[in-house]
Amino acid sequence: MADAQQQVLPDAESPKEPLVAPVTLPDYLLEPNAVLLDNCRWRHEQVPDYSKANASFLKGQTTVHAPGSLEDIVSNLVKNWEKEVSYKTHEEDFRTIDLENYQFSVNGGVKRGLTEMLLVGTYSALIGDQALFCSSKISFEESHKTFRRSMTEGYSWEVLEVWSGPPKVAFKWRHWGKMTGPLICPLHNGLRMVAQPTNEVVSMTGVAFCTLSDKFQIQNLEVYFDQNEPMNSMVKVNNSPIGLPAKGKTAGGVDVELKPPGSQASPDRKKAITRDDKTTSSVAETRKPEPQRPLDKQFSSPDQQGGTGIWGGIRGWWGS
Repeated sequence: MADAQQQVLPDAESPKEPLVAPVTLPDYLLEPNAVLLDNCRWRHEQVPDYSKANASFLKGQTTVHAPGSLEDIVSNLVKNWEKEVSYKTHEEDFRTIDLENYQFSVNGGVKRGLTEMLLVGTYSALIGDQALFCSSKISFEESHKTFRRSMTEGYSWEVLEVWSGPPKVAFKWRHWGKMTGPLICPLHNGLRMVAQPTNEVVSMTGVAFCTLSDKFQIQNLEVYFDQNEPMNSMVKVNNSPIGLPAKGKTAGGVDVELKPPGSQASPDRKKAITRDDKTTSSVAETRKPEPQRPLDKQFSSPDQQGGTGIWGGIRGWWGS
């Protein structure tokens, strides 16, 4: 009997591990489409359809993360954040964001609050004013329409690596889509660029640092990537001759059409200058195809061509 007691005594007297309550994670960390089930006020008065983006993701993803892994949790957080900032219209309906402390910045530049992001849109906040994209001359709706029209099969996003966990998460990401439609967007000099589809996959990578609250809500999101890369990879302007002017009107200027590599500009080209919805002059000219001009000469306005042009004033890092 004594031997039996001595055998159980060490186990009975051994120190016990303290009981720790399991952490309950919010659904937006566990499911990439969690916020789409929210009963809230959506832009366009309907729940957004992510079926194309989800299908594109499954087809083109380069990494597969185990459910519940840190990489999977970070991926779900960012995907739900993107859905909220792109399609929710009232700040009180946001769940992924710490409203009192939220800040967003790109390449160490200006920090934006949620109110400003809801005005400019995620694409303009990310890309900013670049040589081939003028965010200050495009609305929230038009900026999103620009990329939906160009990436008709969906514009997908994935986490590649996660280097540190909460509260400050550091990770590498990839954003990609197939350019199956035209890219139409305003330039700094009042012209509108029209780049025809290349039917190629456009891909970019970057890193981000995300600070979370004790409720797993985003307080500070810093994104770093080459802001010229999205447009340059779609337009490929260094290899594309200028073709016929695109149809449509711009405010006091002309449209410029860029064709994908391999296309040839027609020797018979027409210039149409439109103002106040009326064509004030139309000049038909016959000439031999000109050699490719430097980017600043293609897209700078007349008063800029005497200096460095808009390309010379653009740097790869926003805020530098």
